[in-house]
Order: sequence, then structure tokens, then C-alpha cells
Amino acid sequence: MTRVDAVGRFPDELPDPHPREAKRLTIELFGRTAAWRNGAEVALGPTGQRTIFAMLAINVGRPVLRRELLDSLWPDSPPREAINIIQTYVKRLRRSLEPERPPRVSSGLLRRVSDGYALCADAEAIDLGRFRSKADLARSARRHGDDHRVWLLLDEALRIWHAPILADLPELAGHPLARVLEDERANAVCWYAEAALSQGNADEALVVVGQAAAVSPLDESLHAWLIRLYMAVGRRAEGLATYHRIRQRLARELRLDPNPELEELHRMLKRRRTAGRRPTFQSLSSRRPVQLHRRGRS
Repeated sequence: MTRVDAVGRFPDELPDPHPREAKRLTIELFGRTAAWRNGAEVALGPTGQRTIFAMLAINVGRPVLRRELLDSLWPDSPPREAINIIQTYVKRLRRSLEPERPPRVSSGLLRRVSDGYALCADAEAIDLGRFRSKADLARSARRHGDDHRVWLLLDEALRIWHAPILADLPELAGHPLARVLEDERANAVCWYAEAALSQGNADEALVVVGQAAAVSPLDESLHAWLIRLYMAVGRRAEGLATYHRIRQRLARELRLDPNPELEELHRMLKRRRTAGRRPTFQSLSSRRPVQLHRRGRS
């Protein structure tokens, strides 16, 4: 998201002038979009209003431009009154989030910043924020070669991400933000699988990685890690079946052959071998969909 400060740039984080209000708020984005203030659930309103709230919560502490909100609610053709609708949604959210705020006192939670809005809340009060915090700690542990800590942190992180995100907001189903969030979880699952193998916990990781691969049937990295886990526990037939499923989907839906990583795993499976060395994996920040870098079939 674009950031602007007083001289035309958005800061990474905005100061919260009313920290007490922020501390009273808790937010959930996994399963359904919901918020609580002092333990009482907040009425977030109709789907469009909840969509705006979700985008602000995902980017907590950072402004979201009105243009981005327009595109998320009306990707094709916004109505003439679109800006007024967004302003009305924001006003209603402010009343719900800060019912005790006196009239004409600026909002401390949902602030207007340049040509956008920012939710000024504690990231740890949001389930997605807690997931990201664990993932960041796992990244640091991995840099230091502490596989056991990576395993423990990502086990906790993936328990937090217990249900699909944005599932109750159809307006965001095809939004680029949805893909970014899907990649965040898929990357964490790949790190989790890598740490599981190094710690001898392949059996425990199979369910998590298998479910993630089922949700992302064209993600080659996830399927490669699932195959490695099957190989590690001696379930060669299931590893082969996993390879053939993604090969068929890639051919049918993208007209692509499996990437070299999957092809090498397939050769290993055919030779009835298991991986003898620890496989490499790209960092969370560098992982990209393979199909963007590979030519399809002619």
C-alpha cells in the first residue's frame, strides 16, 4: 500500500493519539471479520462496510487510499456516489469503534490520512498481526539456523491461522490482497515443512502441509514439500500420487510442465530413493509463483 506523510509520503506506522481506545479493541480476520471492544462485539455493518474495515485491519497502522477502497468495492465501475458511500461507511465504523467519543473530537482509531484512512490499533490485537509476528520471529530463527525454534514458532503461527481469511467478504475474493495473504500462509507452511524434516517431525507436518496443498492445487512449492514429507516417512505411493495430481492440473489449467524441482523429486521417487540431503528453500520475501518465470507448453 502507498504511504504518505506530511510532506507527501506515508510513514510505516502512524502514532495513535488515543492509545487507551486502541488497547480496548481486538480483531479477528480468520473465519469471519469481527471486532470486540472491551469484550463486547462491535457491529461492523453490511458487507461493504466490513470490507473496508478488513482492508484497514490487514494494513493496520498504515493508510489505505480511497482509490484502493473504491477498487476493492467496485472493481469494474464504481457508482457516482461511491466516495460518499465510503465516507458514510467510515463514519459508521467510527461510531461503532468509539461510541464514547465526543462530537467534533477526531477519531483516535480510524484516522483520515491524506487521501485515505488508517486503523491505528495494536497489531497484536489482530489475529493476522499475531500470525505475522510469529512468522517474523521464525524468519530470524531460520537465519540463525535454529530449526527447532522455527518449528515451534510456525506451529503456533499456523494454529492462529485456523480458518480462511476474507471468507465472508466476497468483494475481496479476487483482490490482489487476497493472493498476497494466501502467499503469506503458503510460505509459512513451506518453512514449517522444512523445519519438520530437519527435526524428524515429518509425520506431524503431513496433515498441515497436505491441507495447504489441497487449498492451493497449483502451488508447486507446497506440493514439493508434501512429496518430501511423504518420502521421509516411506509413503512413496502417496508421493507419486501427489506428483501426478499437480502435473495433470498444471497441464490442464496452465499448459505447463512441472518445474525442475518437482521433476527431480519424481525421478527420486521412481528410483525408490528418499532425500538424503536437506533441501533448500527460498526466503519468504523472495518466493514467487513458478509459472511467472517459466514458459508454457507450445
